[in-house]
Amino acid sequence: YHLSAAGSDSNNGLSPATPWQTIPHLNGAIADGTVRPGDSVLLRGGDTFQGGIEWFGDDSTLWPVTFGRYGQGRPIIRSGAKRGLWYSGPGGLVVRDIDFIGDASTPLSTGLSGIEIVANVAGARNFFIEDVVLGQWEPDERNRIMKATALKDRTRYGPKNEPIIYVEAEGGSS
Repeated sequence: YHLSAAGSDSNNGLSPATPWQTIPHLNGAIADGTVRPGDSVLLRGGDTFQGGIEWFGDDSTLWPVTFGRYGQGRPIIRSGAKRGLWYSGPGGLVVRDIDFIGDASTPLSTGLSGIEIVANVAGARNFFIEDVVLGQWEPDERNRIMKATALKDRTRYGPKNEPIIYVEAEGGSS
């Protein structure tokens, strides 16, 4: 699927010639099952999009959903006081070549972050995040702006609802 600031949510989103326009429309397509595990969602480089992406996966597949870019430049997702990307699923997530920009006054301690991954099954795996910029989230007390959490299998992955991965803001300490 393709998104472009010059697109239209009445398009089918299946090519650069017929892209969707908004993150809320993308979230609706995710929620209704149009966008599924194994699909790619590509944002046009150089464009800015408002809102945060929300992925609620089921427990049945590890086929990756990919969020990336097409064209020249880097797409920017300005999520304001929301997460730039919230993923809940068993694994199978690829994010690359996107800049996520938040609201500088929103600390991670409020439960919001640039990217949040909730691994909802034991053995969750296949998370790849590459060449992603997370900017303007106020780091929490330990200077973290991204987190991942394990919800099941406490013995293997840590206590339920406890963070298992954090990414620090520049100059931070863990």
